[in-house]
Amino acid sequence: MPREIVPFATPDLSAFARSLAHAFAQRDAAKPPTHVEWLNLIARAAGHRNVQALRTAAHAPATA
Repeated sequence: MPREIVPFATPDLSAFARSLAHAFAQRDAAKPPTHVEWLNLIARAAGHRNVQALRTAAHAPATA
């Protein structure tokens, strides 16, 4: 399966890092997240519902 490039930017890196750290702290410490769970944690920290929503937003036409 080919990899899909999804552009990602955040306007406030500090808020993003705090959100990601908070989400990670809420997880079971004995079980590290899978790569898909990491993608969803990152997407949620960026303000999206999940990685699919992030992909959709990244590929949506720009509105002017």
